Amino acid sequence: MVNWKRLWIWASPLVVLAVACGGAAAPTATAASQPASTATAVPPTAAPGQPTATRPLAQPTAAATPVAMTKPEGSITLAVSVLPSSVDHGLVCCGGNEYVFNYAHYDRLLKRDFKGKLVNSLATEWSVTPDGLHYTFKIRQGVKFHNGEDLSAEDVQHAEMRHFQPNSRSNNPPRTKVDTVDVVDPYTVRFNLKAPVFIFPNYLDYLLGITPKDYITKVGDDEFGRRAIGSGPFKLKEYKVAQEISLEANEGYWGKVPEFKDLRLLVVPEAGTRVAMLKTGQADMVTELPPFLIEGVEKTTGLGVISTPTSEVQVIFFNYMPQYAGTDHPTLKKDVRWALNLAIDREAMVKAFLRGRGRPAATETADFINGAVTGLKYAYDPAEAKKRLAAAGFPNGVDLGTWFYTTGTATMDEASVALSQYWNAVGIKVQWQRVDAGSTTALVNSKTIPPREINDSITTFDAESDLALFWHSTAVFSAFYNGKHDALINGASAEMDPAVRTQKLQKVIQAIYDEADSIPVYFLDKVYGINTKKISGWEYVEGFAFPRNLEYIHRR
Repeated sequence: MVNWKRLWIWASPLVVLAVACGGAAAPTATAASQPASTATAVPPTAAPGQPTATRPLAQPTAAATPVAMTKPEGSITLAVSVLPSSVDHGLVCCGGNEYVFNYAHYDRLLKRDFKGKLVNSLATEWSVTPDGLHYTFKIRQGVKFHNGEDLSAEDVQHAEMRHFQPNSRSNNPPRTKVDTVDVVDPYTVRFNLKAPVFIFPNYLDYLLGITPKDYITKVGDDEFGRRAIGSGPFKLKEYKVAQEISLEANEGYWGKVPEFKDLRLLVVPEAGTRVAMLKTGQADMVTELPPFLIEGVEKTTGLGVISTPTSEVQVIFFNYMPQYAGTDHPTLKKDVRWALNLAIDREAMVKAFLRGRGRPAATETADFINGAVTGLKYAYDPAEAKKRLAAAGFPNGVDLGTWFYTTGTATMDEASVALSQYWNAVGIKVQWQRVDAGSTTALVNSKTIPPREINDSITTFDAESDLALFWHSTAVFSAFYNGKHDALINGASAEMDPAVRTQKLQKVIQAIYDEADSIPVYFLDKVYGINTKKISGWEYVEGFAFPRNLEYIHRR
């Protein structure tokens, strides 16, 4: 009989440290049939990160007072699958584990507490006008950048306006909505928007790291991209592009000072290699631990696992653009898209590939995200899938050609093979091509990219950010959509009443589901392997898909 000891870390019900005293066999995949889908729109409820006060918004809860601790000591190595192509947060489009550096190095006006709630950070208070067009923030005084410069409202203004530079590759959606940024006084800044953006404060947590105006003006963008200066809990020591980033604790940090003096972020693309490094002591923590390797880590003395459900979803986006689909591509037919979804046994895939550490998905919006519609499912129904194909004019099946999937995720290889097998069983042929995320950029921009399987997550805890990035025809990643949902998205974005806005977001999500406009497969838990001889715990942000709060990794 196998015994397991599970230790709850701090007060978080979602973050679990599992220390193995033995091991158990992984669940076996079974073909579990789902009941027919019924769509149920839930009433608007408060969600993590969603302001609940009536307009004007109340100030978020103040961040906790820093806890006194001993001087930072020792070092920790974190092995990740990818790091940013530049350490300049203001001009690059970051995603995935690229966030691990940005959250460690840069401060933001607002941040997430351990429960995912939006709270003050560099901002000590803020307000918004009733029309939703003007957001005013009071800046924390006495904060210094890593080079000793004082942080002021001018730095906040400069950091935001850098997103508007022609050479910016930032994926900051509000940059299309911000008109001007005013410095009211040395520690007060006002953002003036072109149109109301209800979740504008949410974006300030993950897309606006504050950078030093004077330093950037002096050294220029290129040098800053190599030797960035922030004001966060860790400061940059050395940056080797696509290899590693070395940081050290900012002992003068106004918030929680890290317990480890040195932090090394090491790029190790292959999950098996990351786990091997964890077992040999070359790494103290690894990201994106594949489900099939979890048991081996849990069985190893001195190692453990941290796991948390997130909004990260494995999803396939179609390309409806005429540059790719023309006017008669099979995926333009609703019945073909429904057939693709009905042919998949998501429950079996969660058991087989995630070892139960995930949930089947019917939309890209997890249930705890504001705007989600609960109760949506795509039933596993191969017979109905064949009927849908016949109704679309393909009684003998259809060949949909070659689709892409992006590397860097733990289950993508196996899941893509399984999807092809499910589809082949109902007469749909799809070939997969494994590509690096960076190599798809030109195709995305040209709007000729085939349907692509990626991992997506909603880091704002609100559905609007995902809709703005992927589903609106003017969005950064809008290669796949032709604007049929634009009116609904625009209506939700402009709505300033929280309850009405949530209902409008749900209407968009429902419409996307009804049209089967994508193929959501499953939500993934985020799983990390750690060296329990060195690390006693980690206060993580619940529901957030990427590593942050590294200053809250605790020494043994």
